[in-house]
Amino acid sequence: MFVTTLLAVALAAPVPKSLKHEALTPDGTWEVVGYFSDGGDLTPPVGGKTLRWIISGESLTEWAPDREESEGMTFTPRRRSDVGAQAIDYVIREAGFLHEVRESVYERTGSELRVCWLNEPGGRPADCTPREGRFVIVFRRVTDAKK
Repeated sequence: MFVTTLLAVALAAPVPKSLKHEALTPDGTWEVVGYFSDGGDLTPPVGGKTLRWIISGESLTEWAPDREESEGMTFTPRRRSDVGAQAIDYVIREAGFLHEVRESVYERTGSELRVCWLNEPGGRPADCTPREGRFVIVFRRVTDAKK
């Protein structure tokens, strides 16, 4: 009986904050390092161009220095408890109309952010591991962002 009581108390005890793992949000300014397509090698951005995503809450702005205007997109983070990555919907609008929704996931570790979606619509990857049928964009955090 003592063991049962001790086990019940241990299971009901709150988890200390130091042991809880809080997912890092994707908020911040990120610059594309490269991408993986269909599990191939990391490919640098086309033509060495700078491309940045500025993420704040549910707002994502894609920015490149050679564009006169940034492209505004909506970004809807949603937590998924069944996978290690965080689920997001990357919603692209053109001229105010829905163009495409990419069911994606992101993983953030320190100054690196990975966003992954399936090449064919109809599902969401469980993680950001590069493999056949996936597109993974790799970003690094920009700390001295002027934009």
